[in-house]
Amino acid sequence: MESYNTRVVRFPDGVECFHYSTKPYKVKTDEERAFDKKVREWDKRQKEMLEAADWVSFAEQYAPLHDFKGRPIYVDEKGFPQLIDDKSIFDSTPNSYRKKLDNLKRAKQKVYDIARSNPFDLFITLTFNPDLVDSFDYECCVSNLQSFTKLLRRHGCLYVLVPEKHPTSGRWHFHGLCSLGSLSLVRATHFHTGEDLSDKEGRPIYNLPQYSLGHSTATFVSDPAKTASYLVEYLTKDMDIPHGKKCYWASRSCSRPEVVRTNLCEDDLPMLVVQSRFVKAINNEYGDFLIAERLPDV
Repeated sequence: MESYNTRVVRFPDGVECFHYSTKPYKVKTDEERAFDKKVREWDKRQKEMLEAADWVSFAEQYAPLHDFKGRPIYVDEKGFPQLIDDKSIFDSTPNSYRKKLDNLKRAKQKVYDIARSNPFDLFITLTFNPDLVDSFDYECCVSNLQSFTKLLRRHGCLYVLVPEKHPTSGRWHFHGLCSLGSLSLVRATHFHTGEDLSDKEGRPIYNLPQYSLGHSTATFVSDPAKTASYLVEYLTKDMDIPHGKKCYWASRSCSRPEVVRTNLCEDDLPMLVVQSRFVKAINNEYGDFLIAERLPDV
């Protein structure tokens, strides 16, 4: 089994991001991955057989207990029983919560990689007309959003979109990046005065007349790296996305960065830190990590 301690992500603009770990990562061979898959399949069959033969034993081993009304309960860190309201059994266990955070972390990394690796022209925001779409219903919003992504593809646009739940109203809307393609833009104007609108940086704000589900705004991207980081900030653990549902959408034709796995000597770390415009050290239960971003002209 091969190992590496550094993952290098190279973006089209020449910027390199280094992810260094004091504990080497293991790269499994095809045979090892195939064996792990067989073990998971065997474990799944054992659970299914146990559930069918003895559900009580299955629940005691794999799920929390239930109260007299059939509502699932679990024991918190202090040993006190807590009810789980309006959530599935398996989605409420500590392991499932950790898995949810891990999935969100991977989603944020993928959105950032896509945002940095493609020539997006516009930052867009899409809201829903409550007379047309139930914006409190996530699945309803996603279903209607897909009709717009099909339209973007017909116009030759690349895109990446993420959801946001309004903290006050609780309504869902979407932010994202897209290329202009053959889309037409209309200058946004003030509803009462009719004056042209601009953002805080003085950039013109436009509307997308092709979007018919509600209100839309679009501004041209001036700093791709900054915009990519801004977009990722919408993906938070408080998003309250229904279990098993997607938290971002991207064109299949979107480019991804080049990823290289290598071993970096500790003696090279000081020079990497000096050459980088961004450095972050992380120390947690999994080990010590260093994240750095180096410009192409270094």
